[in-house]
Amino acid sequence: MQDVIFYTCDQAESTAICSCHGASATAINLSGSRWIYSIFFLENAMVMKLGLRAALFGACALLSVASANVLADEVPLVTGEMWSKSSGELKKAYLIGVANTIQLEAAYEGANPPPDSQSLIPRTTKGLKGQSLESVSAALDKWYAANPGKMQRPVLETIWFEVIVPGLQKYK
Repeated sequence: MQDVIFYTCDQAESTAICSCHGASATAINLSGSRWIYSIFFLENAMVMKLGLRAALFGACALLSVASANVLADEVPLVTGEMWSKSSGELKKAYLIGVANTIQLEAAYEGANPPPDSQSLIPRTTKGLKGQSLESVSAALDKWYAANPGKMQRPVLETIWFEVIVPGLQKYK
């Protein structure tokens, strides 16, 4: 598809540059006193726009991938080793962060939560029923003390298998 735009200007202004989005301008002398500049937006102009958009999209995708790698490097997976070396306040802050994430996801799901097979949130909230920050922290401390060879196990995995799953068995 071609769009044609006509500009008119006086002969005194005939040296003016007529361009739009990089398209070339053609001057046609129809009468002695008027010049008509026609700018043709051909398929190549559209290709140029699409190419620019594709380049911008590619740059954004590259930046998001690069920043995701940086973020992944900055946020370590919390293991039992890190847990056992942390102060009580830091352990509590970690568990508050986990609880806030679960609450945020539950609020996002709202009145129409997905089935248990599509989300961990319903099972997590059922499995943590009756637990407090102190009881989860104590259970983690107890488990890592009893399993010193498994200090590389992530804390979230330990919470799932040692606190949530047994909690689900209680409330079946």
